[in-house]
This record gives sequence, C-alpha cells and structure tokens, in this order.
Amino acid sequence: MSIEKLNAVQNVLDSEKEYQKKLLDIVFEVSGDNEALIDAGIIRALRGVKEKARRTYLWNVLSRAAAARIRRARRKFPITA
Repeated sequence: MSIEKLNAVQNVLDSEKEYQKKLLDIVFEVSGDNEALIDAGIIRALRGVKEKARRTYLWNVLSRAAAARIRRARRKFPITA
C-alpha cells in the first residue's frame, strides 16, 4: 500500500473513534453512573442512525464501553456508606 492510502485509512479510523466517543458522551449524559440506564442513553445516542447493522454494531460497542467505564470509575472511587 502507498503512504497516501495508509493515511486515508488512518484518517477514517480516527474519525470513527471520535464519533464513537461523542456517542459515548451522549450515553453518559443520560445514564450518569447508573448501569441500568445505559440502554436509555444508547437509544438517545443512536436516534439518527437508520442502518440496522450499523445500529447493532454501535449498540454493542457503546454498551461494552459504557459498562467498562462505569466499573472502572467505581473501582477508582468506591462509594462507602
């Protein structure tokens, strides 16, 4: 592959990662630190996506990322009563 093709592929991957980060931020606006509300946040984040396969892919990616992020935050800052 040429350098131009590699750069083009990298640019697409970078833009996809940024898009997923923006969607993940929308998920956290709705769910906060509650894992039970992740689905509601994903529904709100994916409102404009019409393709079924793309929605399914993003749903899986976002649900895993959101749950992992919430669990990491809980480990880092445990709630003690």
